Amino acid sequence: MKIIEFTDGSRVTANQFKIQNPRIQYAGDFPSAVYLASIGASIVEVSVPVTLADVKAEANKRIVAMVPEWKQRNLTAQAAVLAKVGEGNWTTEQTAAWNAGEIIWGSIQAIRTASDVIEAIDPIPQDYKDDNRWPVS
Repeated sequence: MKIIEFTDGSRVTANQFKIQNPRIQYAGDFPSAVYLASIGASIVEVSVPVTLADVKAEANKRIVAMVPEWKQRNLTAQAAVLAKVGEGNWTTEQTAAWNAGEIIWGSIQAIRTASDVIEAIDPIPQDYKDDNRWPVS
């Protein structure tokens, strides 16, 4: 994330600077580097800490990409019906449907486990979205 840093060490976002300095001309999100230098400031790149919510959102994105929410609802309904029928009374097709659902659930659990592992790292790494941190789906 880019912000404006002053020589005294204080920092503001581009939006905060615009609010505080409404008469300044902009060519994009920031005033020119020449202008900023004239007031003792510059644009700097800073790392924004990754939060638990960021990791959970990434896990959710991966789960939904693999199993859209409509399919998750259908699988839940299917499991409820099969539970009511009772495993001993399942047809071959119902057994196959249950087994397919179990495979999908295993993939979802693998993503949730990867999320738990990443969330336990302090601080959470900036590369938390990298595919090598997540199971192959």
